[in-house]
Amino acid sequence: MDAYAIIAIDMTATIGTLNGISSGFIFKNPGYEASGAKGPAVGYTNYTTGSISMAFNPPMKGVFVKEEKEFITKKGKNDIKFVAVDVEPGVSVLLNYVTEKLVFNTKDQIVAPEE
Repeated sequence: MDAYAIIAIDMTATIGTLNGISSGFIFKNPGYEASGAKGPAVGYTNYTTGSISMAFNPPMKGVFVKEEKEFITKKGKNDIKFVAVDVEPGVSVLLNYVTEKLVFNTKDQIVAPEE
């Protein structure tokens, strides 16, 4: 199929909490020209977009996996702080869900080439 897709995922986080997630889809409709469609009046365009977003209220906590890290303060003393080293696996599951829902919502906008 002569096509391309751009998927953009945006996560809004504040101090280790996830406030919302959204994904957007921009793709060249591979069947638009072959379908004989003429402009957006028929419901299809040469380029199609879709988006889906979810807001969390209250925000999702525990987004990051944290580890203790030793550091030296400005006064030369040893201290320990927690630093984010990874993202919780549940966030990846959430990203997959949002992307799958986006694809499901936009799949009917693609016109298959007539052969």
